[in-house]
Amino acid sequence: MSHVSTFKKHLETAFGIVLPRDAVFQEQENVIRVYSKTLMMLQQPGYMGFVAGKVSTKGIEVKTEFAQLFLKGAKKNTISLSELEAREFVESDFIPVKDAGKGQKLAKFGRHLLGVGKLEDGKLYPSFIGKGRKRAENQIRP
Repeated sequence: MSHVSTFKKHLETAFGIVLPRDAVFQEQENVIRVYSKTLMMLQQPGYMGFVAGKVSTKGIEVKTEFAQLFLKGAKKNTISLSELEAREFVESDFIPVKDAGKGQKLAKFGRHLLGVGKLEDGKLYPSFIGKGRKRAENQIRP
């Protein structure tokens, strides 16, 4: 099974999501990139699309930017956060959660998918990168 097939199967199994038919996935430079068929037909030079995730011996990683666009309708492995928890998720290294599970989870506030987090020992660690983490400047309404 290719890494692309493994990645797509993981999304279906872990999050109960059906991907759009016009999304094209390719493995490039050890990551899975997602494109639209329209962009592919234009045959523009350079990279079209963006990184969706990675499949490696350490496991399967789903990028937050990809999740925000493609996994909004996820039916599994989501954690609903209060406004205070949502703020902490975006700004802190981790937030305590009551969910006893573990692994990748999608953090949601109302209808907004904030990002992907890793749940371990009752703590949800956001996948944002250090000081470059995304910050919500506007008030989000449920």
